[in-house]
Amino acid sequence: MKCQQQFKCWMVIIVFFKADMEVKLKALECHFTWGIEKANIKHLDSLPEKLLDRIMKVCTPNHATYFNLLAFLSHLEENNVSALEYLHKAESALKNRQDDTELLVTYANFAWVHYHSGNMNNVDAYTGKRFQPHSSSLPSIHGEKAWSFLRLGGLFYKGAKESFQKALKGDPDNASFNVGYAMVLYRLEWLATDGTERLAHTEGATQLRKALSLEPDNTEVMVLLALKIQNESGHESMKLIKEALRLSPDVPHITRYLSEYFRYTGINESLEVLEKALKLSVNSPFMNYQIARIHTHKFTENVTCYPHCIKC
Repeated sequence: MKCQQQFKCWMVIIVFFKADMEVKLKALECHFTWGIEKANIKHLDSLPEKLLDRIMKVCTPNHATYFNLLAFLSHLEENNVSALEYLHKAESALKNRQDDTELLVTYANFAWVHYHSGNMNNVDAYTGKRFQPHSSSLPSIHGEKAWSFLRLGGLFYKGAKESFQKALKGDPDNASFNVGYAMVLYRLEWLATDGTERLAHTEGATQLRKALSLEPDNTEVMVLLALKIQNESGHESMKLIKEALRLSPDVPHITRYLSEYFRYTGINESLEVLEKALKLSVNSPFMNYQIARIHTHKFTENVTCYPHCIKC
């Protein structure tokens, strides 16, 4: 009888302990509490590869953000071992940052992954790491949330926009926040017109110019601005494209935008730009492919036109 009572007491303690821990976890700001549903993530299968491409090929302050997102995606795939590995990489990427608040999301994710792995002692250790009562209002938290939402696809773009606005309210000159805000405005405007209108005088275009002034070598901002103003400022847009080709001839997410740009540019002009750029990057797969594609298109056009030309 006494053993049964002790067992019941222990069960009550465990239930209260777990409930208290869940309350603490739900109060944290991180991917596990931001309402991210697996079903709403666009291209979930290919997203990890794209994030790793960005980490490997682009020098950006967002590496820790992408590692955090990769950790959450790993958890969604029930791979908490991989999730912890990515979180350690995120922590390492942030170790020399002056702003300690940038670690808060990483620590919160650590706590949640350990909780789901049954490592309760580690949960307690991470929930006690410098969490502040008003951390949800910190620009670094809003920025982390905004960048994560931006990478998760169209259903998260409005949330990304709102979070970037909150981050910029607290830190208006932050280059990363301004760049991210420009990108999400571009994508929302593109979705609103189904990609059929490219206007140089929109909020997105203005923000892209501001972002480029803060990060002059950001080739993704360059190509987005070039696409935005292509119809109204052809000379300026082509200048941006040439510079992007020089700086990032084979970065996958940049070349996708470049391919879109050349679809709406004259064949001869595109060929001239690509051939000049190829001299600076002879082994570029992207440029060699694009040049071959243009020559194939020109050859097909000539073959199609040939019978008509003979009759004339």
